[in-house]
Amino acid sequence: MTNRESHTAAIEEYVSTALLNHFGSRPESIQIILRPPFMVMHLTDFSLPNEKALLKQNHAKQVLKTRDVLLGGLKTELAAELPDKCGMAIDGLYADWNINNKTGLLLAVANRQETHETVSLNETEKALLDVLVEASKKTEKKPDHTGIHWLSESVLLIERTGLMVDIETELVKNGSTEELRLAKRPLEHRLMESAPLEAAIGKPIRELFVDWDFEEDRAYMVLLLEASSK
Repeated sequence: MTNRESHTAAIEEYVSTALLNHFGSRPESIQIILRPPFMVMHLTDFSLPNEKALLKQNHAKQVLKTRDVLLGGLKTELAAELPDKCGMAIDGLYADWNINNKTGLLLAVANRQETHETVSLNETEKALLDVLVEASKKTEKKPDHTGIHWLSESVLLIERTGLMVDIETELVKNGSTEELRLAKRPLEHRLMESAPLEAAIGKPIRELFVDWDFEEDRAYMVLLLEASSK
């Protein structure tokens, strides 16, 4: 095992134990993609005690709400402990879940100075940007900025800022952040799953995860892509 692999394995074990402590369950496996200023943690075979009964009664929203509550304590611990383990000063932690697949994704974002400099995009990224802008305009507005970050050959992170509409801003001001997240999550999934993302990227999408920093008017989307055949 290389030093990098050993380092990643240590982070995986730490995050798995933290999930057990805060959620009462640990995933079967965690895949870590560390590419500063981002770290993606993909969880597989992750479900909590008693969720099966709730899902049978069509209470998926309650499952997600409970996970969001539990996530608060986990975020506090990870924000304090991850910097020493991954070498990044954590600015934000985000999460989304695929309940049916028993998978989830945690995203850690490091402190960084944002410049929003113009970046040269290749043809694939230009096509993807057009699709993302059109999709955003259907439920929000055209983002002020959209960043496309390839974390690996099969992990693509999209960062959008300045996309909230007035009613969303008012809901956040009134303290309805959790209600807004619960409402936007399924809508965003349906919207992006119906958009021609795969055609733009040229690869099948295995999973899609989204989360928001409403205070900063920022959205993160992580696409897990099928690996290229060799």
